[in-house]
Amino acid sequence: VLFNLAKLRGIDVDPLPTDKSKAGGRCKVAPRVSEPFVALLDEVHAKYPKADPPKRVALDYCPVDALPQRLRDYCRPFVAKMVPSLTSVLKSLYASAERTAAIETVFLAWEKDLVAGNGAEFADAAPQCAGLPDGKPNPLWLNLVLQVLATHYTRVGDYAKAHSYIDRAIEHTPTVEMLHVTRAKIYKREGKLTDAAFHADVARKLDLQDRYLNVKAAKYYLRAGEIEAAESLIGLFLKIVDDSEVWLNMCDMQASWYELALGDGYMKRGDAINAIRTFKALELHYKHNHDELMDYHAYTLRRCNMRAFLEVIKNDDNATGQAHFLAMCPKMIRAYLHVQENGTDDALSKYVPRPKATESENWDKNDAGAKKNLSKLEQDFDIKVD
Repeated sequence: VLFNLAKLRGIDVDPLPTDKSKAGGRCKVAPRVSEPFVALLDEVHAKYPKADPPKRVALDYCPVDALPQRLRDYCRPFVAKMVPSLTSVLKSLYASAERTAAIETVFLAWEKDLVAGNGAEFADAAPQCAGLPDGKPNPLWLNLVLQVLATHYTRVGDYAKAHSYIDRAIEHTPTVEMLHVTRAKIYKREGKLTDAAFHADVARKLDLQDRYLNVKAAKYYLRAGEIEAAESLIGLFLKIVDDSEVWLNMCDMQASWYELALGDGYMKRGDAINAIRTFKALELHYKHNHDELMDYHAYTLRRCNMRAFLEVIKNDDNATGQAHFLAMCPKMIRAYLHVQENGTDDALSKYVPRPKATESENWDKNDAGAKKNLSKLEQDFDIKVD
């Protein structure tokens, strides 16, 4: 809406700037400064002071010298209310070195103030989340600032500092699960996938009902090649009889993140054939979605929702340009090259067929209907590798 409004005002601004020379033109770059657009965003914010997007988008387009103050004003309520998603909210700013430096300056200053016991700035930002009765700042404010700094140094590649900050945060409050997720992300960036999976699982155990933590731990186990451990975690949130059903259930749900991570796990084991089968299952989703569009044509004409259906068709035309498909393509190429370089005999020696879910001993005679459905899924995803 904000960018459409800018277009109506005649302001030239690119909502999704990309570097056309990298990654097929999909590599994000820092937006160019646009003072007229920032003035428009300030105008919208003045009219709708509780709206978040005008304040956040302004951080990407404002002049660098004005960024520190805007960053303080924007992030202060997040820290006061202890919102852990602040680390994700600021991610796009890291496309610019100058804006990255501004983040570091602001949060290091806040760390210094909070360590010294000065938290008045945050108490004013969110009175309902004020500090302790004796006038001291809420200790969780420092905890969140340490988490942001750990994430910051991870993104700039200074892993030693990232570990020092997240260690301080966990020592401060070891029961906050997102701190352990942040530690897992640091290990993942370092390439220490086993350690990353371990700490992601520590976070999961702090809140066993949290699906996000379950998925994060499972994904890290898959990347580390510990496929059985990952699928046992995923199975906790599925209505299944045996863990061997996880593969079919996740493929049926078109869980692309699972298929990408599972393929990586097979490649880590050297099982290129299973990796190719997994990537082909992801590719098969796009074919299924395209074929199913035929069922909607007559329905769309009756329901008079052509505009929405045209958007669906437009999305289908660009199916091979979507993020998960583009991530899958080089992975599949590397799997085929692995077979080519090491030979078919080596690939077959490391290939371990997945157990058939319908042959599990845990089925009973009352599950005939579910078993029949599962048998159909086995046929649908019985992918051959040439």
